[in-house]
Amino acid sequence: MKLRNTYKTAIVTGTSSGIGQAVCRSLAADGIVVHALARRADRLDTLAQETGAIAHVVDVSDTQALSKTVEGIEPDILINNVGFSQNARFDNFPPEKIGDISDVNVRSTMQLTRMVPPGIRERNRGHIVFTGSCAGITPMAGSAPYAE
Repeated sequence: MKLRNTYKTAIVTGTSSGIGQAVCRSLAADGIVVHALARRADRLDTLAQETGAIAHVVDVSDTQALSKTVEGIEPDILINNVGFSQNARFDNFPPEKIGDISDVNVRSTMQLTRMVPPGIRERNRGHIVFTGSCAGITPMAGSAPYAE
C-alpha cells in the first residue's frame, strides 16, 4: 500500500543530509507533499529540485522562525530528524556549544511537536516520528553533549 493513499503531507527536519534527506526522498517518491526543513539552503534547494519537496530554510532552534515556517501546514506525518554535534573532550567543549546542541537536538523537536499535533488529533490520523542516534545508548569518546 502506498502511503499517499492514507497520508498527504509531511514535515521532515534535518533534510540537508543523511537520514532526513533519505526520508524526504522516500516520502516524495511515494507521492507525499514533503515540507523539507534545514539550515543549508544550497543542499535544500538541490533536494527540492530533485524531489519536488517544498524547501524551508530555517534554524529550528529559533522558535519564532520555526513557528512561522510551519504555520498553515497541516501535516499527516512529522519526522523530527534534526540533530548535530561537535566532537571534543567534555572539559574542552565550549559551553555555548552545549546549549546550541541542546537547542537544536532536544528543544526544537519538543517545540515543533507541540506546534503540529492539534491538526493530527483533529483529523484523528497521522504519525509523529523521532529519529535517534545509537550515541544515546552507547556514547563515543568526545560526544558527551550530543549523547545527552
